[in-house]
Amino acid sequence: MKLLFFLLFALLQPPQLDSEKIFWNENEKLRWTDFRGNPLRTANFVASTNTGLSFQYSYSIKNGAVNVEYSVESFFNPEGSWYIPERVNAHILRHEQAHFDIS
Repeated sequence: MKLLFFLLFALLQPPQLDSEKIFWNENEKLRWTDFRGNPLRTANFVASTNTGLSFQYSYSIKNGAVNVEYSVESFFNPEGSWYIPERVNAHILRHEQAHFDIS
């Protein structure tokens, strides 16, 4: 049931333009300038990283054999991510990077 809910939620999300997303790359790290959302100053935390997964797939059937090709990419959503400038530091940025890394 949880999987069904997750799939419905994921499929019903409005698509984002790829230009708005920062796709994960092991050689690229987030910078505070990537966080463009409005800070939630009443939150119990000082930064929020909004990430997601993008996936594509295709399949073909040839001589009764099914061939499936797919790709899955993690992305960072700048507009949904925010921080409170006067309350963050390099340690917090590394923490937010870790959220992106594990997504």
